[in-house]
Amino acid sequence: MGAAAPQVHQGRAREVRAARRLRLAGSDPGRLRHSRRSRASGVTGATRTEDGAVLTRRSSRRIDALQEVADGVFFSRGRGSNWVLLRDGRELTLIDAGYPADAAQVAGDVRSLAGGIAGLRAVLLTHGHIDHVGALPGLLRHRAVPVHAHPAEIPHLHGEVHDQAGPLDVLRNLTLPHMPSWLAMVLRSGGTTPVHLTGATALPTTGMLDLPGAPEPVLVAGHTRGHAAYLLREPGVLVTGDALVTGHPLSRLHGPQMLPEFFAHDPQQALEQLEVLTTLPAELILPGHGPAWRGSPRAAVEIVRQRS
Repeated sequence: MGAAAPQVHQGRAREVRAARRLRLAGSDPGRLRHSRRSRASGVTGATRTEDGAVLTRRSSRRIDALQEVADGVFFSRGRGSNWVLLRDGRELTLIDAGYPADAAQVAGDVRSLAGGIAGLRAVLLTHGHIDHVGALPGLLRHRAVPVHAHPAEIPHLHGEVHDQAGPLDVLRNLTLPHMPSWLAMVLRSGGTTPVHLTGATALPTTGMLDLPGAPEPVLVAGHTRGHAAYLLREPGVLVTGDALVTGHPLSRLHGPQMLPEFFAHDPQQALEQLEVLTTLPAELILPGHGPAWRGSPRAAVEIVRQRS
């Protein structure tokens, strides 16, 4: 997992802007496509709530279907967090990887889109919390795949610093709604397992990466010191990780919101850094927790600010 970082994709910005204009001219903004796996597993469609959230229905049970939300962009919801796969032909980029107990589901997603782990070019991480990196040791046990994150997040991934909520933080917040059931889920999912990705390497901090989906890292610090979002310019999609979410078991809110403050390394910085997202050209937000949300980052941030 210690391969060199991907290079910035030179010369694509103009092509992407032109392609995006063509796509927008002929697109249906309300349309969400489902993979064959989604249809087979019983997903019956998607609805949009009043606040813009795109909600899938799976016979009123937990949502874990792999869903194609834009051309070559796949969104998957695990036990307690989400991940994203970007496909170009038979090659993939994986963004985040759920809890340790999500390893089989993540591997199944990779297999369904690329035939197996050999098609996985790289793993990009929004940050190093266990619910976003937990499946990687299991997923990459038999094949090394490069794992990358923002330079400021590398010490966290290597285990040199600790930006994760601990037992005392949980005890101070026992009155939050659904805390017992959330804690039970965390324990079942391997959420107390330490995962140190000592081979993770730093990404370039600007420009599109030469990887499937041409993701562009954007530093949005606060949740952790090196938390990154990933902009996909051509389909107009923003992967926000935990910088901005649309739901969580410990929250009664629906739609754009911040996670409870005790999860953040610096809650005030996390709120202030949302300004970085407001100028990004996207129409669909894929959060680290909660359903996909259709709307601009500026609109989402405005909702968060009104609630904060």
